[in-house]
Formats: sequence, structure tokens, C-alpha cells
Amino acid sequence: MKRLLALLALLAALVPFTLAQQPVPKDDPLLNALRQELKRAQDNLQLQDQKKPYFIQYIVNDTDSYSYESNFGAPVSRLRDHSRFITVMVRVGDYSQDNDVGFGLGEYDLLPSDDDVLALRRALWLATDRAYKNALQMLTAKESLLKQFESGDDVPSFSKETPTQYFEPRGSLPADTAAMERALNDATALYRTDPDIQTLLGSLRLSINNYYVVNTEGTAVRMAQPGDVLVVHAETQAPDGMRLRRTYSLEARSLQDLPNAAQLRAKTVDLLATLKALRAAPAVSDEYRGPVLFSNDAASAVLESLLVKNLAGSRPAPGRTGRVTGAYATSFHARILPEEVSVVDDPTLTSFGGQPLVGTYPYDDEGVPAHPVTLVDKGVLQNYLVSRRPIKDFPKSNGHGRNLGAAVNPTASNVILKSAKPEPAAALKQKLLAICKDRGLEYGYYAQTMGGLENPRLLYRLYVKDGHQELVRGAAIDELDARSLRTDLLAVGDDPMVTSNPANLPVSYIAPSLLFGELVVKSSPEPKEKLPQYPPPAF
Repeated sequence: MKRLLALLALLAALVPFTLAQQPVPKDDPLLNALRQELKRAQDNLQLQDQKKPYFIQYIVNDTDSYSYESNFGAPVSRLRDHSRFITVMVRVGDYSQDNDVGFGLGEYDLLPSDDDVLALRRALWLATDRAYKNALQMLTAKESLLKQFESGDDVPSFSKETPTQYFEPRGSLPADTAAMERALNDATALYRTDPDIQTLLGSLRLSINNYYVVNTEGTAVRMAQPGDVLVVHAETQAPDGMRLRRTYSLEARSLQDLPNAAQLRAKTVDLLATLKALRAAPAVSDEYRGPVLFSNDAASAVLESLLVKNLAGSRPAPGRTGRVTGAYATSFHARILPEEVSVVDDPTLTSFGGQPLVGTYPYDDEGVPAHPVTLVDKGVLQNYLVSRRPIKDFPKSNGHGRNLGAAVNPTASNVILKSAKPEPAAALKQKLLAICKDRGLEYGYYAQTMGGLENPRLLYRLYVKDGHQELVRGAAIDELDARSLRTDLLAVGDDPMVTSNPANLPVSYIAPSLLFGELVVKSSPEPKEKLPQYPPPAF
């Protein structure tokens, strides 16, 4: 019985690995071309009297995309595109020290977009040859560079990881987009409800990226990476010429997760109503120093700009001190947040509170299994986002190498900020007012939405006397930085909200309301433009 139990335990431990190792599909011409040419390069690539590559990797982004734009209720453009981009990485030397100097490896080029295996292999052959010759030059340059510094680079250039084989079915775009096109036209036609609207643009981008990574260690991965983005952007001008902007955007993994026509219309109506209110709102002119409350929507800008970007494990250039680049270069095991606050990045999560997440993946873009990483635990920095490019004290990838264009970089997936002592979101406004009263301030500020870290798009004054709120415009928030996160974050709400930023790789941010004790709100330096010289055409 003991032997049987031991055998069952061993089998259970092996199940995840067994499930990951799938047979290589034989009916994929692109995958066949990649594997065949990789084997040829591994066997034959070496210049006389020069080092042979110890690692070669092919990454292909095979992308089908569809984009549609609508302006003032009418179609502007409709485009379908298919492209294949190859990134060939060649490493010369060994895992401890190779030609990686931090500004990219190998060749980035177009591949034939059809399935002509011979044409694909010829393009791969030429790109691999160029990448190898560049790698030799980079290795020589790096060795010369390192001689300029007293201490050598003792962090390995590349991490050793267990190879895997994992193949998802190839994805494809939805065939019918007519309903969403009509919905966008109807939404952007709402400019007719307000003659002072100068821009009302809607865009839809559907894409499916069939992602391939194969390397000489034995990894072969094919993943279908969907990404759909819907944006409605509106602009107007205040009577003094200040340009006012509002944007509604949503990123999803399928067309079904985007809003339907009625929901999109309601979002656009709300967008235009806030622009109308902003035109009549007073402009911020005096500098304010005091508490500022960020809604759960606005807090995502804080999470993205101050934490996530600085927790990416990007190695500094040779000779530079610091474990990573950014604000937390020397903060490992130091407190960077209040002691009750933690931050986790989890690419294995598919939803949060019933809302789908866009940063989900089974393997990262280097073929390393995805798993959750506790970045900050009880206020203390415990981990960075790490790819196969190690940093000091982190010799292995934690499954966060993601590909954007020509390079793989450590990047977030689904980031969650949470507190062990959350406070009711409604009570945070009362807490802000109480602080203002104690300091003799007439009002405090509440940021509902942000257009970046410093630019609130919807900002309200909350008045101490009676608690009423007043919309204002033309403000900039200052002194919001890593120090304020550590020392000035007074309270965290119990209202986490999911948001994403469609401008970059798919990442979901899950943040609650945040109350800071002291920030600066001042007039925005943005110039005021001339108003149109004559009225718009009659509807």
C-alpha cells in the first residue's frame, strides 16, 4: 500500500508536466519551417575560428487584424491586414556571459505571409545568418566594454529553463462585424446632440496573434493571443479656449466581451454630458496642497505608472549600479508601500469579480509557465517581474517575459493591489473632508478619471462646509511619486475595479480607491487654443 501511495503521489506530481508536453502538430507549415530551419542552424551555423551559438530562438507574431473607424456618424476607414514578423535571437558565449548588452538581440524582419515552406525557410536562413554575425560583433563589443569597469558582471546573461511543448489551436477573426460597425456609427452620430463637440471618433480593432516560439533547448509553443479594443474619443473647447478631452476605451479577449449597441450609446451619452459640464466648470488657478482621493478607476493610473513600470526587472546597463532600472532599483526587501498593502501579479487569473481579464496566458512569450508572483507583501518589495534575462538575486524567470515588437521584456499581466485593512469607499470622502477641516482647508480634491499620472480628466472639489462637490477643469497633479506611495497613502478602499490600457500589451489593473494625505493640485500648463472663427453647419 505504501508503494502504491508513493507511486500515485509521483504520478500526481508529473501530471502538469505531462499535460504541457503535447505532440508537435504536423499540419502547420509555419511551425514546420521554423523547426526545420532551426535544426539546420543548430547543426551548421559557425564561422571559421569563431564561437558557435549556444542558443538560437525564433519568435513569430502571425497576426490577423481588422480595424474600423467612424467619425461623426460615418465610416472613415475599414482595413483587414495579415502580417508575419520574425525575431531571430542568437546567443554566443554561454549562459553566464554572452553577447547580450541590453539593447536588443538578433534580427527583426518580415516573413512571407503565405504558407510556402521553402520561401519561409529561405527568409529564416538569411535572418539567422545576419543575427549570428551581429551576435559575434556584440560579444566583442561587450567584452571590451566590461574591461572598463573594476568589477565584472556577475549576473548571468541568460537563465536556464525547462523546455516545454504546448500548442493551442490557431485562432481566427470573427467573420461578422457589421453589428459593431453600426453601433459605432450610431454612437459617433451623437455629435448632433451638442454643436460644440469638435471631435467624436470611434474605433474598433480586432486582432488574433498566432504566436510561435521555438528554440534550440527544445521549447516549441504556439498560442492564440486575441486582443480586441474599442475606443470612443471626444473633444471640445471651453469658452476660454482650453481643449477638453474624454475617452472611453475597453480591451477584451473576444468580441462578445465588448459592449453592445445600447451599452455603447449609453457610454457615449455620458461622455458627452461630462464634456458639456466641463465647458461650464471653473478652471483651476490656485495651487492646492492637501489630501487627494483617487477613485478605483483613477487609481489604476497610479498602479500602472508608479508601481508596475518600476517593478519590471529590467537590468541596468553594464557598469551601472542597482538591481534594476527605475525608482525601485535598490529597494529589494525595503518598504515601498504602507504595511497593510500588497501587490500581486497573476497571469493565471481569467476573471476578477465576474469581469474578464486581458492579461491572462498559460505560458509567457519565452515559453516559461505562467504563475502568480507576490511583488509587494505587507508593504515590502519581495519580487520583480522577471524574464529569462536575470537580475541580481533572481537567476530564473518567473514567467513574465512578454514580446512587443522586436524584443522580449519583463512585463505585467494581471496586477492586483489590495489592503489587509480596506475601508468602505464611501467613508473615504468623509475622511478626506475631516483632514481638510483639521488643516483649515476649504475643500479637498477627488479624481474620478485620469488621462495619465498627472492629468485628471474628471476632477472634483469636495467642500468641507456642506460636502457638495464641484467639477473643475485644467488641473495637473504634482508630487505623486514613489515617496508619496510609501509615506502619504493614508487609506485604501474596499472597491477594487478592473481596468486596462489598450496602448500597450494586454494588462489588467485591479485597484481600489486610494486616499493620499498630501499632494499638489495646480493649473495645467497646457496652452489655450483659439476657438473656431465661425459656427458649425446647421444640423
